[in-house]
Amino acid sequence: MIGSRWQYNPHGYYSRPDLNRGTNATIYDFQSRFTIGFSGKPWAREGFQSPRLKNQETALIRLSKGNRLHESHCVIVAGDLIVEVFEQSDAKERRLTKAALNHVNEELRPLAESPTWTTIKKSIPNGSIRHGKASFDLRNSFQLGLYFSELWINPGEAGMIYLKAFEVTKGIPLSVASLKQYSNEWVGWSDNPEELFLSNTFFEIHEGDWGKPYAARFELWFVPDSGQSERKLMEKVFKIEGWQR
Repeated sequence: MIGSRWQYNPHGYYSRPDLNRGTNATIYDFQSRFTIGFSGKPWAREGFQSPRLKNQETALIRLSKGNRLHESHCVIVAGDLIVEVFEQSDAKERRLTKAALNHVNEELRPLAESPTWTTIKKSIPNGSIRHGKASFDLRNSFQLGLYFSELWINPGEAGMIYLKAFEVTKGIPLSVASLKQYSNEWVGWSDNPEELFLSNTFFEIHEGDWGKPYAARFELWFVPDSGQSERKLMEKVFKIEGWQR
């Protein structure tokens, strides 16, 4: 949660400006990234010197320098489940790392003790489920051609969603590979069609130039886990521009 919105930050890193926008709070420089993965492979680049721990193991975290701050990265493994914590901060004490691990431990402890749908519904944060009609919004990021999507949907069954985009007048597909790569997600669902679940991401549209807006149709597609044919859930037209390096 950044401000009043659920928002995915580019590359998953969060720093001081993400927290004190428009406030006078004194927050020291930091950068942090916390991820939970299911592939069994860490996101950190090959050769990254990080402690790799299993349940109940302990180790000293290696510190290096990054952005003039003390930098660390640790990996916790349980089968194919991988938790990774990256921290850059002014103090050698890994305060953000401790806080992140304590938070996920408290959040998931009830589910580990009682793995039921009832426990899941009690554990999810407030605002995780909305009621009403499905919606699709697109917001500009820090440069033209970079966008945040925000979807509230319920496909009614388990499966993966992803986005397609087309230039409206000629139907030219836009950023096909990268858009699918960055927008795909196994989204929440329920038997109640009025319950809506959030999907949000950050992506680039490469076609076009700054200062030359055009109309693009975005389509939301769903691939059921059941093996049935994928289907389009919704579409919406937005005025966009392409990103320039």
